[in-house]
Amino acid sequence: MIVTFLLLQFVCYCETANLTREETLRELFRNYDSTIPPTFNDDEPVKALVQLYILGIDSVSDSAMEYTLFMILRQKWYDKRLQYNRIPGVRALELDPKAMNSVWVPDLYMVNEKRAKIHDITTPNKLLHIYSDDGYSTDRLMLRWNNVPVELAANMSLPQFILDDINTAICDRLYAGIKYTCITVKIHFTRKYGYHLIQEFIPSALIVMLSWVSFWISLEAVPARISIGLLSVLTMTTQSSGSRTKLPEVSYIKAIDIWMSVCMLFVFAALLEYALVNVFDRKQKRRETYVDTNGVGKDGKIDKRHFRCCCLKGRERARIIDKFSRVLFPVTFTIFNMFYWSVYLIWEPVETLQH
Repeated sequence: MIVTFLLLQFVCYCETANLTREETLRELFRNYDSTIPPTFNDDEPVKALVQLYILGIDSVSDSAMEYTLFMILRQKWYDKRLQYNRIPGVRALELDPKAMNSVWVPDLYMVNEKRAKIHDITTPNKLLHIYSDDGYSTDRLMLRWNNVPVELAANMSLPQFILDDINTAICDRLYAGIKYTCITVKIHFTRKYGYHLIQEFIPSALIVMLSWVSFWISLEAVPARISIGLLSVLTMTTQSSGSRTKLPEVSYIKAIDIWMSVCMLFVFAALLEYALVNVFDRKQKRRETYVDTNGVGKDGKIDKRHFRCCCLKGRERARIIDKFSRVLFPVTFTIFNMFYWSVYLIWEPVETLQH
């Protein structure tokens, strides 16, 4: 996560005589101690309002499970020590970034942050406004979301995802008997299916359909049927391995895992179907040998009825299995597709935010 800008705001009460901007700032920081929270003597937490303005989201990595976020972070809190009278024509006092170290700032950090950077060209891009109108525990600091917690840039777009929803919540937690303040924002992305349809789903479906071609090939064409079956299995294995390299290694089952597993099952079943057909065909040949030696009548001629009964039975079964597979495999795969896409296009996991 990369933080590009930081905007800090103070909201203070009004006291002291009318002074110029320069004189007011000198007077405010004369006895100011930036190491002490504003409400330290009152034994109350500082209520800080937080707002995010998201400028853009890019570099979404599925395998690393991370993304890059460009945003403006705004914080707003009360500091009674920075009280001054309104100056005509002045909405707020702006501090130079170099002088911001002289002001107490809430200890705000992001728990799941991997890397962070503040834009520093040509100077650190920090703003601090002091208005004239009105890792700490909750005893010293209380973080809360602003009325408009998150804003999005109008021209923001993602190549492979759709920013579907943003949820904010309060997540104050108890550690070692001390309650720490916490706020959370969850960004819900919806994946665009175009890329994965072209790269993964359509090719794997075509491989499954290719394995069905063997059902229309003659039983005697052993090399052709075996080649189609083995090539389909090997291609499906390569396709499945390639899809896994682009996704994170997680313990739960993903939708693409179910799809690839079922496609592999159909391809492997088509290969096993030919093994079953070949078994019946081989039984037929053994029966032909049996008839040639034992199906001879008293007149020295082969009993044709006995030949047809014993010899054509296995081949007919093999052809029936092929005809049955021509219907069973496409229908079953179609039913699976209807169930699969209806579930994963409509169903969404329900995530609860801890309040």
